[in-house]
Amino acid sequence: MEKSEIVIVDWNKKSNFSLLNAAPFFDRSYATGLEGRGFVHARHPICEYPEHLYLQHSILVYLQPQYISLRKIGEAMQPENISFGDVAIIPARINHWEKIESPVSELIVLTIEPDILNRLAREKISSDCVELQPTFAQPNLLIQSIALNIKAEFDSGKYDRRYAESLFDALSMHLLRHYCLKEHQFESTNSGLPPHKLKQALQYIHQNLDGNIKINDIAMRLGISQYYFCRLFRESTGIAPYRYVIQQRVSKAKQLIEENELSLLAVAIECGFSSQSQMTHHFRRLVGITPKAYRNKL
Repeated sequence: MEKSEIVIVDWNKKSNFSLLNAAPFFDRSYATGLEGRGFVHARHPICEYPEHLYLQHSILVYLQPQYISLRKIGEAMQPENISFGDVAIIPARINHWEKIESPVSELIVLTIEPDILNRLAREKISSDCVELQPTFAQPNLLIQSIALNIKAEFDSGKYDRRYAESLFDALSMHLLRHYCLKEHQFESTNSGLPPHKLKQALQYIHQNLDGNIKINDIAMRLGISQYYFCRLFRESTGIAPYRYVIQQRVSKAKQLIEENELSLLAVAIECGFSSQSQMTHHFRRLVGITPKAYRNKL
């Protein structure tokens, strides 16, 4: 392996893929719809990667055996006899080089932004930053299953973002538990949001009812993941954040209708509904009658 300038690969930029391989290269990068988490399916013939580093944590799941393979991660180098389903973990910003002499190499690359994993670490192990253990190719049935299930979602043409998110969450937890350089003590599960964070979330919702409230924006304000926020919010209030927002919008609509100063369309806009018909739908569902009937009743 000759010394050369290290190639920096950002999995979010498809144009970067060609930096890895001069040989004919098939790849497809799928839009997961998930913040900081990506999915790439790649296939190529005999090749030698230039020395490079990834900006994201990269979990490589092999779909073809590679009988003649040599890999270098950081300062460690070893030959590999890769079987179907074997998994290699290349942490972000760790030098990586690989030489493959098998006729066909095919793999799935699951990518996770370091900030995403660090955010989960703050929630689960009270650590601001985690370092993953570089791992040469070896069997891991759980990660293999996660990768193949996400691939099956895309192949089916009926991709379910929430299902994929749950699989990525399971992958992230597995990495924290089993592939950290430093062993961490996991905190016991909380019974909801801490009071000050719940208050902060509720205040944000009430102050922004007339706008486009995004659940992920609230979670980011609290410094936790959207998945974790939704679960803890439900534990604290007994209701999902989205449903709580709708309830508060309908409650505000009732108040404005009772004041009898605005048109129903203006009420809908003031309460953050996208249209009067959307307000009518939720109002009837929660109050039992339409906004117009409610105003007439008054």
